[in-house]
Parts: sequence; C-alpha cells; structure tokens
Amino acid sequence: MNRFDPSVIYAIRNLGWGLATRNLAPEILRDADYEILFRVMPAEIEHALVVWANNALLEDDGDLINEQEALLRTAEYIRSRTDPSYHVDNPFQDWELEYD
Repeated sequence: MNRFDPSVIYAIRNLGWGLATRNLAPEILRDADYEILFRVMPAEIEHALVVWANNALLEDDGDLINEQEALLRTAEYIRSRTDPSYHVDNPFQDWELEYD
C-alpha cells in the first residue's frame, strides 16, 4: 500500500489552511467573498479541490512538483466563481474540471 508523499500532505495542508484563513493566493482572492459561496453552494469546495488535484503534478516517486501552480489555479477557479467580472487569462480546460 502506498501513502502520499510528505510533499503532497504538506500541500494539502497548505491548501486547507489557505482557504480557512483567507490566505490562499491573496493577490487573486483578496476581494473574493468565497466563504459565502461555500456556504450557499458547498459543492464549490469540492470543485475547488478537484481543480487543485487535477493540476497537481507528481514525480514518479510521488513528490509534488508544482504546489504553487496548483494553488494559483485553484484560486483562479474560486475567483471566477465569486466575481463575474474576473477574467481568467488561461481559460480552464475540461480536464481541469473533471472528477475522473
């Protein structure tokens, strides 16, 4: 049985901490009121986690190699769901939003 690499555990912890303390990518989410979004539409938390997981890249040994990129993409997703005027420079691809 394989366990997550410590780098993955650390990144998941950072994601949760950033969301809970409003410190996830403040340059993107500074004015985004995503707590209301998550309360009204709790499935959006799930969607945000899916975006993070689909963007996280692992080395063959299980080491996470792009934590910051995955966090920023997650922040862009959250901002796009809370601010209709926000334009994502790199539109989301279908694979980023899939639950598979």
